[in-house]
Amino acid sequence: MNFIFNLLVVILSMAAAGVFLANIIVNLVRALKINKLMKLDPDFVEGKVVEVINHKNRVYVRVEYVSKVNMLKFTELFELTQKEFNDQYYEGQSVKVYYPKLDGVKNVTCFPTYLEGQKMGLQAGPIFTDTLLFGGGAYIAGIVLTSVISPCEKTGLIGLEWNGRPFIESTRGLDTIVEGATPCLSGIYLLIMVMFYLMLFTYIKERLFGLSAEHKTAYLKICGVKGTAEVKTFKFGKSKNAQGVKESLLEIEFFTNSGEKVNCSLNSYLYTNTQEQYIDILYDELNPKNVVYYVNNGK
Repeated sequence: MNFIFNLLVVILSMAAAGVFLANIIVNLVRALKINKLMKLDPDFVEGKVVEVINHKNRVYVRVEYVSKVNMLKFTELFELTQKEFNDQYYEGQSVKVYYPKLDGVKNVTCFPTYLEGQKMGLQAGPIFTDTLLFGGGAYIAGIVLTSVISPCEKTGLIGLEWNGRPFIESTRGLDTIVEGATPCLSGIYLLIMVMFYLMLFTYIKERLFGLSAEHKTAYLKICGVKGTAEVKTFKFGKSKNAQGVKESLLEIEFFTNSGEKVNCSLNSYLYTNTQEQYIDILYDELNPKNVVYYVNNGK
């Protein structure tokens, strides 16, 4: 049993570190490619600065624009350093919001937006988070691998041990803990590792196969197709937003402009306050199940 637990820990830690590394590489390549294309020939929408907020060493510029696809009015908030701001933006100013062209694209996985005059560089936030995840995964894998270096004093088996004891024991008695001894690890550590990686699964899946929440919102505001969906079922989730409003988990049904029937899930804090049977949505024409709920001004 000890050997099986040990082997599972080694496989799990190594596989997780590999996935985290692949996540960094894939998303870094995507970001570099998108930024290169945007510098050469970006698309844009005309907008107007409606608010400039100075906060410490940051400046927040809120821009209002009308989407060329759904003809709805939206606002976008851009965070700039004082150097980037350089007193070049003011309320009422006409500006452009740049975004990637989607000609020939079958699946959108990266959709950065930039304010006219803002440098088009890599967005450090997501890459930094990906790097931290890989660092943590590599650290755990390193600890596991250092245990596979010498015969186990307790069992006589080669490798898969921790400080002379089995790396993971299926059982643990009170007599195994003595003064000056290294406590044996138990199978609960494998369960903790599995739960930890499962918690990160949604984030990794989103980063590898879909859009981040920030990019998804910007993408559907600018390129989303307007539609109406029927709410089949809904229930309240466990999470709450900053205002204490519970998240609603919806199952919806709608038809695309091409007549395709779509059934999918949708999470929204806005729906908690309205709870209507029919709702306005914006969906991705390339992937209709990529959908958001909006109220009036498209928030």
